Amino acid sequence: MTQPALPEESPLGHREQLVTIRIGAEEFALPVGQAREIVPYRRVTRVPGAAYQFAGVMNLRGDVIPVVEPKRRMGVPEREPDEETCIIVLDAGDHDIGLMVDAVREVVAIDPDCVQPPAGAMAEVPYLVGVVELADRLVGVVDPEAMIQPSGVPASDADGSTARESP
Repeated sequence: MTQPALPEESPLGHREQLVTIRIGAEEFALPVGQAREIVPYRRVTRVPGAAYQFAGVMNLRGDVIPVVEPKRRMGVPEREPDEETCIIVLDAGDHDIGLMVDAVREVVAIDPDCVQPPAGAMAEVPYLVGVVELADRLVGVVDPEAMIQPSGVPASDADGSTARESP
């Protein structure tokens, strides 16, 4: 049985679609429109001297794509990729970049007014833009562009001109 399409408009206004992901034990969400595609994990080749959060590069249909391991920036213990591991390919302007996640869970439609701004200590997390309640759980909404930046380097330095290796 196919499910009915989600309405583009809700009584409260435009609905936004989020893809929920798992990084370590935590669940996050990012706007679907920022993901070019989601591919199953494939071998990533390390690049010596690359910034700490970069896992390496992968070949995607003949294109070499840098892959970021957000766990390194988030301080989450790394683990070996498994059958649930995916790479979300993001459009980073003049090139694509991969964001390695432990799992992609689901796509949900929400009213953007339901996203609450991060409060307290969460407001200091540079990649966290909000928190939304989905069913019986709270999920952090992330800015994938901020997640791919080297630690301590603002998103405006995306060209890497001031990038330095993270400890």
